Amino acid sequence: MKNKLLNEIKIDWDYRDLDPEGKGAVSKINLETHPNPFIFTEDKRIIQAFAHLHNGKHLIIPELNPTILYLSSSQEILNTTIQLKAQLLELAGVKNYIQTSELFIRFFPQLSLLITSLFTAIEAFNNGLIPDDFSYHQKGKYLNKVKIQRWIKFKEKTEQVIPEIFNRSFVVDFPKKYETICEIKNLRDDIIHTKNRYQGMASYRDIYKNSLLIDFENAYQITCDYINFYDPNLIEE
Repeated sequence: MKNKLLNEIKIDWDYRDLDPEGKGAVSKINLETHPNPFIFTEDKRIIQAFAHLHNGKHLIIPELNPTILYLSSSQEILNTTIQLKAQLLELAGVKNYIQTSELFIRFFPQLSLLITSLFTAIEAFNNGLIPDDFSYHQKGKYLNKVKIQRWIKFKEKTEQVIPEIFNRSFVVDFPKKYETICEIKNLRDDIIHTKNRYQGMASYRDIYKNSLLIDFENAYQITCDYINFYDPNLIEE
């Protein structure tokens, strides 16, 4: 999957034309006066970046689209997670509890990363779709972009806010697919906010059982479908 840069601008001039003798070049960056660095490339692009100070030296890193970063992460571990689940289910009826335990120890962390990455890709994507000048009416108040991202829950944002922006709705057009997105969210919530579901003897069997029920390949594809519905040019292989 091709990663995407944030706020990449194609220019028709060379940055060296602005300072042919290099008099404006600096060896150090003052992050207080210039907190948002940009990179000028040889192929005439301006790329938004961020600076990290390490051992007194600045590390300049291009800003990447987080939706694609999270989606790429899930893509990389998808097949491994599917294989581990298949190996685990093949042991049904086999009384080898050491083997099932060892496989589940390998499976569950992979599953957790996969589901968390899928949901976070959707969450980041939703927030990135909100225009700077957009306002959303809720309970007699108008919320701006910052407040929508901070206070509106995922369900309302996906079912109401994003469709209002685009005047069309993935939820309405593909209700069955949206059910899968809700499954992803619910399992992610269970993983992130792990709770003991029973009194007396501790048990987390609900999370573990649900982790074996979800169709990972379908979950990944529907996440891509949701993103493509609103931005068909974002995902490129």
